[in-house]
Amino acid sequence: MTDPHWLQHAVSLAMDALLARLDLERGARPYFWVDYEAQPPQAQHAYWDICDIAGRFVDGLALARLITGRQDAPEAEARLRQFLWAQQDPRDGLFYNPDDEQAATNAEMSKYIPAAGVMTSGRHLDFFCQRSPLLAMTTLLQLGDESMRPRLQQMVRGLWAIATHQGDEVIFPTYRWAKTLKPEWAAPVNVPEKWTGYRYALLTGLARYAQVSQDPVAVDLALGIARHYMHHGDVPPDGRFRANTHSGGVL
Repeated sequence: MTDPHWLQHAVSLAMDALLARLDLERGARPYFWVDYEAQPPQAQHAYWDICDIAGRFVDGLALARLITGRQDAPEAEARLRQFLWAQQDPRDGLFYNPDDEQAATNAEMSKYIPAAGVMTSGRHLDFFCQRSPLLAMTTLLQLGDESMRPRLQQMVRGLWAIATHQGDEVIFPTYRWAKTLKPEWAAPVNVPEKWTGYRYALLTGLARYAQVSQDPVAVDLALGIARHYMHHGDVPPDGRFRANTHSGGVL
């Protein structure tokens, strides 16, 4: 007989995996990378831990608790959220990665870690890394956490402020942003940065927040990004998708 609770059991196992991949010695920073060439295999920190993976974990644990009813390990989850919120700039609401993170983590093995030559001291905004914090905060808002509303409002207005506005379209000309833009960011040659969908994938979380909140700035931003992507994105008029499915969540 099929287990009627198979989904809850599967999600519970996934929740165990997420909790096991938190580095409690580093503020519950999650591990992105698992090095299977090491004996035994080892979890390693990488560039994507800080905003992208932390946002996914916050979102995933909130949804897992909703599905399973589990209430264990609240301290670890609270520390994970604190780690993620620490990456949000209180002035513009955007989530930043430190430029020297690649060298600091010594985790070059991921093909999604940018080339070392792009890095300098300071910090930058990676547009792809805005998606999962947006989704995580929207999930928590939908679950009744009103402390997420001002965070989301500030983030959306921060994105609006750094975007390029052309008519009714909203554009992010580079895949990264900082107060001083680098030429490499405008004309990337490596994947996944060169795929347009990589910088517009945040539309996934943005559209959901706009739907939930009816925040007028979020609505205008989502519509403007969607208009631009439909005309200039990875999907030509014949409907083909000519990019990587990992960045294709924007569809």
